[in-house]
Amino acid sequence: MDADGHRVVDVGGGMPCTASAQVASDCAPQLKPDWSFYGEVNGMRAYSRVHQVVCVAKWKDLGATKQTWRVFAGATTKDELGRIATGLGIEWE
Repeated sequence: MDADGHRVVDVGGGMPCTASAQVASDCAPQLKPDWSFYGEVNGMRAYSRVHQVVCVAKWKDLGATKQTWRVFAGATTKDELGRIATGLGIEWE
């Protein structure tokens, strides 16, 4: 466990369930009350809470003409991944 009580996992299987979705705007403000912010690299912000991680960034999908906001998520189970989508009001692609 880290200082915030989150489970520390190793690379390669720690978050076996992953998904992403395009979002209408930056959803980071929705994360702030319930999620721990871990930092930003090249405009991608990382957040976590127990069994869940989320990264938010302006992203240009392959073949797209412009950047949009995108959420990348990982979770320990499909149920946890579903909870992320429900909490953000999004559907995974």
